[in-house]
Amino acid sequence: MLNKNHLTKYLGKVPIWGYLVKAPGQARGEGFAELIVTVLFSTLPIWLGSVLKAFSTCASISNDSDCRLLEVFFDQLFQSISRGELLVYILAITGPTLFLLLSTRKSMESEFPGRQGYAVTSVLLGLVAAVTFFYLKTEEDLVGYPPIVYASAALYFFSLVLLYPYTVYTYQFGMSSVKKSEKDTQNFSDGYRRHRG
Repeated sequence: MLNKNHLTKYLGKVPIWGYLVKAPGQARGEGFAELIVTVLFSTLPIWLGSVLKAFSTCASISNDSDCRLLEVFFDQLFQSISRGELLVYILAITGPTLFLLLSTRKSMESEFPGRQGYAVTSVLLGLVAAVTFFYLKTEEDLVGYPPIVYASAALYFFSLVLLYPYTVYTYQFGMSSVKKSEKDTQNFSDGYRRHRG
């Protein structure tokens, strides 16, 4: 039977996401909170419109029992993403992260774990999203085709799964930088007191 240390050791070797095993809980929590806010606000034009349409449709029906709020919401949401909108969001998510990941930053204490794998996966995901978006815009028969809509939603979810480890890493780096800065300030203050004392 595997104990916790063995499990942590094996999970830590998983490319891209293995880093999360050793990341501090506070960084994982902050990263998750940022991810939720990113999703809610970046997709606001998609889901808020669907919510408003669902409520306005139900308000126009005289008999409340005929209103199926969730059904109307999901139908409208499906229509909203049927033209490839989520594919554009994928590139909006992976692009800036990829740039930051590949740019050399002397301020970073250590290289992001799995950097090459992350970069390759992000580029492949971006290419698939771009090609699919192109075909959706040029082939009208594909618009609203359920497998493509569901695939774009799955790819969007995967882009969020890619974003999460990097978000956690930046929070951990920020936390360690603050601690290092506080320690440097304390050392300077102590040295100054000793010198003046």
